[in-house]
Amino acid sequence: MTEAETCCGQHLTKDAVEAYFKPREAYVAKTKITSSTTTTTTTIEMMEMEKSSTTLTPTVTADELCKQVTALFENAEFVEAHKLSRAPMAMLAFTKVVVDVVINNKQVDTGKYFNGITMTVPDTHKLMSPTYHSIVGQKLLHVDWHTMYGINAACPCCGKAFKKERSHFSKNKILFPIFVMEGPPLWCIVRPMFCRSCKCRGGSNVGEILCYLPAHVCSSYPVDTKYALGNKNSHLGKSATNIFDLLMPTYGNGELCSHLLYNAINRSCMERVQLYFSYYKSTGRKEPPAYVEKDGTFITVYPPLGDGIRTTYDEASSGLQLATHLGR
Repeated sequence: MTEAETCCGQHLTKDAVEAYFKPREAYVAKTKITSSTTTTTTTIEMMEMEKSSTTLTPTVTADELCKQVTALFENAEFVEAHKLSRAPMAMLAFTKVVVDVVINNKQVDTGKYFNGITMTVPDTHKLMSPTYHSIVGQKLLHVDWHTMYGINAACPCCGKAFKKERSHFSKNKILFPIFVMEGPPLWCIVRPMFCRSCKCRGGSNVGEILCYLPAHVCSSYPVDTKYALGNKNSHLGKSATNIFDLLMPTYGNGELCSHLLYNAINRSCMERVQLYFSYYKSTGRKEPPAYVEKDGTFITVYPPLGDGIRTTYDEASSGLQLATHLGR
């Protein structure tokens, strides 16, 4: 070894060792905010801790939803790809945006946007395009019991938990309608369910599966379980069947029931047109754009006719024993 490589202990005194290992006071930078009455001292360390403990959740505003939905149904490729869908184009666009930015986004709290399984198309309180304005107030239901409530639906045949598959909207952009007395139908994202044990299949919105759910969960789907028939391509909401249950036993008039549903949609369309032109006029603009057509745009699927309603009522009535056996 050379002399430069050797270790020298001439400076390793007792005082030097004690000074080196003596506890040192941490440096704390302080910011003082002084007013006429109080003096507040906040350390930088405390501010950093508060920042790290605060979790910011992204918020999707009504204006952002409106902007993205409008851009989608103005996209020629999107319109061409979904022109044969049963749901209105604006409702399809709204559903796609909600699925992308709310349901599938793990950073977003879905509870802020869904009441149970239902989300209402929000009003921006600004001048919107006629197409988006036509669906304001309509409802989208995400009928996924595990995602919305953390509950695995049970198979009605063997009682074991279902395995959920991709939703009909995810696969084929299909929304399931529920006809109600309040106006346009409610639109549902429905998931097919499959039992690995007994190979039983069913939709997440059929009565046999709904009966196995807790009452507070089952009630979020606004259809009486006896009317949630699996062989139908639409359901009748409770607001409609509560009336039909009173009319049908006495009069058996399915045509009247069907007329009530059609009338509800027509009245809702007229109201939307009136509200849009009234708001447009209040902005001082001269010529308002043409509003959406009722048939084919505002409403693309129609309620069942009288014969269909009578058949549904008969099937629901014959299923009372099954509903009672399953606990409803």
